[in-house]
Amino acid sequence: MSTTDPRADAKLQNLPEEALQDLWRFRHPEEGGEKLTLEAICVEVPRLYGVTVSLSSLHSFYRWLEVKRRLDQRQDLANQLKLDLAKDPEVSEAQIRAAGQRLFMAEGILDKDSKVFFDMVKIGQAETKLKQNERRLKQTDQSLENESRRVNLLEQKAAFADEVKKAAENRIGGVTAEEMAEIERKLKLM
Repeated sequence: MSTTDPRADAKLQNLPEEALQDLWRFRHPEEGGEKLTLEAICVEVPRLYGVTVSLSSLHSFYRWLEVKRRLDQRQDLANQLKLDLAKDPEVSEAQIRAAGQRLFMAEGILDKDSKVFFDMVKIGQAETKLKQNERRLKQTDQSLENESRRVNLLEQKAAFADEVKKAAENRIGGVTAEEMAEIERKLKLM
């Protein structure tokens, strides 16, 4: 029997889920609602559900209900995560890591554990920085590769120009207009 399984003789814990939600809202009303005291709830319970409870039983019930709700929320979150992961049979390691991180962040919120939550946020920020650095490195590598190609082309043009100059110096009468046009065309192609 888990901590959220009610005993067979537990009057409030064995009420239907809808009644449990109503009882929760008595102590945790929606925005603008009125929070009822345990004494006021003791008066309402027999009227609404036909059972009488003591203040100490009601107090214990609300502690149990808080744990039950937190565990239910965790289970709902885990089920949603499983559904999300099951949608894509080829889930990557990064997607699983991100899903796990979301789960731990949500559990940190549910447990009101700011340390777990902020640790997960820091991990997420570190992973984002890592991805940004990887992109920057790829861009730098691409820029270096482009610069290397540009320098190589300039060196080829310079070598070709030197060859043309030497050929023109060794030739009587210099370079003809057709040859000069061909040289310029080849230089533009480089």
